Amino acid sequence: EMEEFADNSTVGKVIHKALDQHYPLGFISEKQLQDMISDISATIKLNLEKEISKDNINNGKNYLTLKVAQELTKSFLRLELRLLREAGKRKQKIKILAKETELICKLRIQDFCVKLVGWPDRIDMIGNEIRIIDYKTGKVSQSDLVVKDISELIDNPKKSKAFQLFMYMYLYVKANPVVIQEGVYAAIFSFRNINSGLLFLSKKEKGVLRRLNIDQKILDEFEKKLIALLLR
Repeated sequence: EMEEFADNSTVGKVIHKALDQHYPLGFISEKQLQDMISDISATIKLNLEKEISKDNINNGKNYLTLKVAQELTKSFLRLELRLLREAGKRKQKIKILAKETELICKLRIQDFCVKLVGWPDRIDMIGNEIRIIDYKTGKVSQSDLVVKDISELIDNPKKSKAFQLFMYMYLYVKANPVVIQEGVYAAIFSFRNINSGLLFLSKKEKGVLRRLNIDQKILDEFEKKLIALLLR
């Protein structure tokens, strides 16, 4: 059954699908991003027409929603282009390792097994660092992704987005243990706060903000908290 009006979840779905369709696996080039900026508006329109009736998209609220979705996505791609150029100045490249990939971990708790599943939008590499990235079409602030300790991820409902990012990191490292020797980070592109750039899951220590890099100690601590949460 088709929707009459596109709500926020529909807009998010349409944008995510368009990015998945256009982004290549492997190294990103400036030419690819420039082509995406030119072409992605048409893809977003086609995707939205599949969610709501085609007749409803050419005027009124749905037309405005379409234009907002197109402009948000192009603003994001322009930021990506700027970040790619900055990486180039540091002699670094951005390589997409996976898109919309399924991460699975089976966690044994006492006499039963819990299957944990996550779907990060993108896993990429810049230099030797691995980044697990989520696209948010709503507004996210850096403060949403700052934690004092691992307990806060579990206990503070205001840190739900930080918890989501850490879950992705946890699932990825459990599936690929060797990567823990490299830098593994998690971050969000917030389409309604795009001027803030890529927002990293961070930890505040002695008043200093640092990107949270997962290591074995943090992984084990999180797993203990996660088990306690699931038992509860």
